[in-house]
Amino acid sequence: MKPKLAFIDHSYHKKTRSSVFFEELLARKYEIIRFWDQSWCGGPAVELDGLLRMDFEKYVFWQVLYDADLLKVFPPNKVILLPMYDQVHFRREDFWIQYRDFTFICFCRQLHELLIALDINSHYIQFFPKPHSPKEKLDQGITGFFWSRISAIQWDLIKKLTGQCLYDAFYLHDAPDVDPGITIRPNREDQVLFNIQISEWFPSQQDLVRIMEQANVYFAPRLFEGIGFSFLEAMSMGMCVVSPNNPTMNEYIVSGQTGILYDVNDLRPLDFLNVRDIGKQAYDLIVKGRKKWQQESEKLLDDLMNQGFFDKRSRPDLHSTESITEIIASFAEIPQNARLALYGAGKAGRKFRRNIDVLRPDVRVVCYLDTFKTGKFDGLDIVPFYQAHGNTLHWDHIYVTSIYNKDISRVLRKMKIVHHVVADTLFR
Repeated sequence: MKPKLAFIDHSYHKKTRSSVFFEELLARKYEIIRFWDQSWCGGPAVELDGLLRMDFEKYVFWQVLYDADLLKVFPPNKVILLPMYDQVHFRREDFWIQYRDFTFICFCRQLHELLIALDINSHYIQFFPKPHSPKEKLDQGITGFFWSRISAIQWDLIKKLTGQCLYDAFYLHDAPDVDPGITIRPNREDQVLFNIQISEWFPSQQDLVRIMEQANVYFAPRLFEGIGFSFLEAMSMGMCVVSPNNPTMNEYIVSGQTGILYDVNDLRPLDFLNVRDIGKQAYDLIVKGRKKWQQESEKLLDDLMNQGFFDKRSRPDLHSTESITEIIASFAEIPQNARLALYGAGKAGRKFRRNIDVLRPDVRVVCYLDTFKTGKFDGLDIVPFYQAHGNTLHWDHIYVTSIYNKDISRVLRKMKIVHHVVADTLFR
């Protein structure tokens, strides 16, 4: 008889079925009993004390992140948390540290690297869907597809990316995630000029797939993803995905090779000339990735059965009084002709850079580092913090220019980057 596993899931997934693939994986080893959390829409949360009385072997929380104090009713070595990056991308280090007793599975590398830097037990795995049978796209130009899901990405944004490109057809699927009516549909003039056809929610996934199969360019519908089933499905069909330069999309897409990434804060017309070649490379990536997923998911499942999966790492002490490497209080203290990476892509970092330009013209800021942001800021690249070891842009020093400098300094030390400087009051 299989051991019992409680699968606590976000009730919206009754509609999207986006957690079924992982439930089916677990079902190979466990008897799955599913519980739906409806607190996001004003309904009841899952009653945790009741779950405890049922004595499950494991408790898996899929995109349901209860307060850590509530989860402490369970033995830590029975709890597995699977937050989705689009749900938690704005969370800072001090939020995550409350979960230091628990084990995570992450489908987003950036989130995984953050947890590891905080010495929180995390296992990373990248999902790849089953590739579709390859189909030759028609040779007549460009056909676009966009699924309107959130208010932040609408036709007006896509039109700016489109520039002078004219579509043979453009399919706009009006089926928002939660709030109906958020879609701002193209005006009549644009519908005619860009050959736009509008659809709404389909009763079956296959109906949607049939429409997608007619396109060769897919505009990703969200700013961030937890896994990204919709754009991965498009890649598995040989489409060129056009996406914001954010996780998880930029963890699959190399811009110009397996997709096209853009900066949502710097919209400009994109080059669609090579979308067929890009779509083919995207398809090849999915084919190779699927084999990798099948191997690694089997290993993950086997590891889950072993107690070592839940071994705890050493805990960071966020209240430590350990001194940081260096604190400066004057721009004169910055070494002459230094090349700086500023940790903190925000107002404080921008202000620090402006002061550098005026007071220390011999010093050059070459990039920003950030825990959560990617893309560009203030005209410079944002390097994800977990790539700081790579020193890819050849900076001499890391200067922390953020009000969260204490947390950032601890994260850098956990990553063995001890040579960094806190600018203290220079950005305030």
